Amino acid sequence: MKYELGRALSTLRESLEFRFSPVSLKDKPAKVRFSGYGLNRVPGLMLSRLIESPVSGTNEPEKGKLIVLFADEGNDDEQDLYRSFVRSGSKILVFSRNTKFEELCRINESLFIKMPELKYPELNFFSQFLIASRAFFDLGLVSAFPSESLSSFVSKMDFSSSVNSFHEKMWQKNITLLSSEEAYPLAEAWRIFITRYAGVAVSLDRIIDSLYFRLNSLSTVSFILFFISDSDSSVLKRRLKVIREVLPFNSTQMVLKGEFAIYKVLLSSLLGFFLSIELSEKDDPLEYSKVLKDYLSRRFV
Repeated sequence: MKYELGRALSTLRESLEFRFSPVSLKDKPAKVRFSGYGLNRVPGLMLSRLIESPVSGTNEPEKGKLIVLFADEGNDDEQDLYRSFVRSGSKILVFSRNTKFEELCRINESLFIKMPELKYPELNFFSQFLIASRAFFDLGLVSAFPSESLSSFVSKMDFSSSVNSFHEKMWQKNITLLSSEEAYPLAEAWRIFITRYAGVAVSLDRIIDSLYFRLNSLSTVSFILFFISDSDSSVLKRRLKVIREVLPFNSTQMVLKGEFAIYKVLLSSLLGFFLSIELSEKDDPLEYSKVLKDYLSRRFV
């Protein structure tokens, strides 16, 4: 497995800088309905928490509503869904990477925002959310995010129980959404989002106590990686103790359950980020954890 964390993060940052053509709405809709298949439902679920708008769970069109359709690939099923919305007379805003979808939207006078191409497909739904949130500001659909404490704000981003269940099933099936390559840039993207779109200057030291186990949408694995993504060495020093508690380097009680063990994934991420070491299935994780511990101790203590 290759560790290209820096490249992945750079790619995601480029997507955050993405600029789309201005679009406008003549009449502000009373309600916004979000739609999409599979992971494309996730951005709508997240955004609905912010603007307190209903989420379409059945993909049924509703006349007079603004339909926000997340159609990442723009495949045939997504295009059929789009056409059903067109027939209903709904105003439609589409987020997609597919240029054919762009042409469909032009013909039917729908709003279209082209999504950037990301190297890691698992990050597409998150970049959709980031760019859509900015688009909603520009469209006047939401004037500001809730003026609440950071802790309360981020807790709103926690997925509903149904989505949590979805992620748990995905986790049991495989670890694609949180592989060693994706976890770090996804965590970094979360922090960029809070800073840029919520207007909150994120301090890891400030939020760690209240949010440590609350970011179910990123999982503990991703959030732990917040610790090492901060450039402030003083924060790293203060948080190294927490990292050590989470990663019991000398513990013999760690039981690895196959290649998808959380501990192994996290350890692989840390080794890849700090030392460019690839951890193969045959390597002894406990042995490499000592290598990482020695390195962290020399660098930050």
